[in-house]
Amino acid sequence: MLKTPAEFAAIPIRTNPDGAVVRIRDVGRTELGTEFYDVDASINGKPAAVWPSGQAPGANALDTADAVKKKLVEMSRYFPTGDEGRLPYDTHPLRPGRHQ
Repeated sequence: MLKTPAEFAAIPIRTNPDGAVVRIRDVGRTELGTEFYDVDASINGKPAAVWPSGQAPGANALDTADAVKKKLVEMSRYFPTGDEGRLPYDTHPLRPGRHQ
């Protein structure tokens, strides 16, 4: 797995007929950044932090949703006074015995 900008910059994008290799660093630059540059989060008109999460390949969706909710509760004790954690968008279906 690539981890540094230099490792990504070394990815070849073309090999010329003479054997010369053109790499990403030859035509651009690389940097590490966020996956979501277009997120502008707010709740009730007030700024909010976003913690996007997703299901790993092969994982159980309901177990993943439960783990995210559990982690949110666990982390909430570190939030500043008056702040709270919410799940404004939850795509997993409820099944008997599960609570939101």
